[in-house]
Amino acid sequence: LLNKFIIADIYLDETKHNSNEVFDRLNIRGQTLSSIDLIRNNIFMLNSDYQKLIQKNSYNNNLQNNYDSQLFQNEWEPFQDHLETKFPDREPKLLKSQVDDFFFPFALNKNHKTPKTNLVHELNMNWKGLNPDDVINEMDSYVNHYFTWLKGNDFKSRIDKSYSKSLQDVIIHLHQLNTPQATIPFLMRCLYELKSNNIKEQDVIECFNIVESFLFRRTYVYDDEMTGIHAIFKKLWVETKADPKKVRLNIETKTKVFPDDKAFFEAITNKGLYIKGAQKYALLQYEEHLSNKAFEKYPNQLIETCDHLMPQSINNMNYKTQSDIDEHHRTVNLWGNLFPMSKSLNSKKSNMNTNDFYKKLKQHTRFESIECLNKDYRNQTWGPSLIDDRTNKIANWALNRWPF
Repeated sequence: LLNKFIIADIYLDETKHNSNEVFDRLNIRGQTLSSIDLIRNNIFMLNSDYQKLIQKNSYNNNLQNNYDSQLFQNEWEPFQDHLETKFPDREPKLLKSQVDDFFFPFALNKNHKTPKTNLVHELNMNWKGLNPDDVINEMDSYVNHYFTWLKGNDFKSRIDKSYSKSLQDVIIHLHQLNTPQATIPFLMRCLYELKSNNIKEQDVIECFNIVESFLFRRTYVYDDEMTGIHAIFKKLWVETKADPKKVRLNIETKTKVFPDDKAFFEAITNKGLYIKGAQKYALLQYEEHLSNKAFEKYPNQLIETCDHLMPQSINNMNYKTQSDIDEHHRTVNLWGNLFPMSKSLNSKKSNMNTNDFYKKLKQHTRFESIECLNKDYRNQTWGPSLIDDRTNKIANWALNRWPF
């Protein structure tokens, strides 16, 4: 074992050397540390410089350990404990990424040009000459706004209850859309500035609605996997200060256009929703729309699965011509043929023909979309023409739900 590594003891003269600075230099070729390890070390290096600055001729290097101990107990440890909050709906193995993933969006809000590979150095340069207490307190003031966007089954519990229902709803919608990590610097900053009373809540709501429309329209029209949007969102706050008009203008680039109504409508009426990652989100939004008009509502509905009313397989469809088969394939994955259902109901579907399965749906489902289906298409044979009709109705609704 001893032939495999070398142990080096380093003794420092505390009157001549700063232990944190020595550690920082030696670690350049040592074991890779997490962002919080490196940032913590820089904070205590900053504390040494700050104490020398404010105390000047009266500074005593022998008391630096006391200064560091006070900073650790009063500021750093509470901040780190806050950032390491263990949420019951998140797996313990996610704690490390929860902590380290905070610092990049925070750093971008200090300097939007900060590269992820150099964020520790950039933050250190930004903090030169500052009071380390203030630095730690500023980071801590962003943590709850960062937590708002943490994924998990109980993400709603991390949304500030003082927000209006409209703001809470649009945050929930962005979660359901599975908003990319690249959007967090802007979303987090908006909530931070709202808490500081620097912007109006209505402006935040409008900005978040614009982000939601932009992302969903791009998903539907271009099958966008959201690569490349980091360049947009890292500087969106600097460019707009959450002015909705400026956000609408600056969220679009030459390579990341905002799909207009024509492109969005044509995509919904011609492209399958079934294979898209946002299918449950889309169905849930339509379900909420229908439920708002219903006499009786079922709160907190959860879409476990979705499936086709006209089955994917043509085996039991008794088609007589190739044209019928072609129409089946053209319409089977369109939004108008997709409905939310429970896992247990979906498991009973198999390749049951449309009429038999529809009877089961009407008997067992509580989703409003099935109730509306029965009202709108009563006594009609479900197939491609009705799927087109329902898809067109949904597309017209979608233009208003996700405005351009």
